[in-house]
Amino acid sequence: DKDKDVLFFRNGRIPIKSLEPGSAYKLICRDSREQFKSMLTDLEKKEIRNKFDEIDANHDGRITLGELQDYFRKQCAKREEVYRKLYSTDKAVLEKKLQMMRETNDSLVTIFQEQDTDQNGLIDFNEFLLSEAHSRNFDYALRQLEEQ
Repeated sequence: DKDKDVLFFRNGRIPIKSLEPGSAYKLICRDSREQFKSMLTDLEKKEIRNKFDEIDANHDGRITLGELQDYFRKQCAKREEVYRKLYSTDKAVLEKKLQMMRETNDSLVTIFQEQDTDQNGLIDFNEFLLSEAHSRNFDYALRQLEEQ
């Protein structure tokens, strides 16, 4: 039996039904984020650059975990203020929104490690761009599914 090539994306999945039982496969790994990066418009790239520059507080071209945490704390404070105004009469919804923010804060280390693909303890712009491209593509796919 000749091996069949299976393309597996690092941040994606292979549909199991497409694999034939009892067949041999050669796994080809690629990072799907590169493909998603090529799909970004110039405006999206500019938006991502602006966000990167905002997080990179010391403007050295790299994001540290501390800078990401500081950025997230500031964003959470802004959101909490808005949520408290929007949901002042619905305490259950307000608490749910605030809990989601706390859970995201708890997972910042994991998020940072996933974005830091070369594992040097810093996120450079290309790593950030790849991660944002993947995230935007995933959000787009979810919207498409919701519309069906």
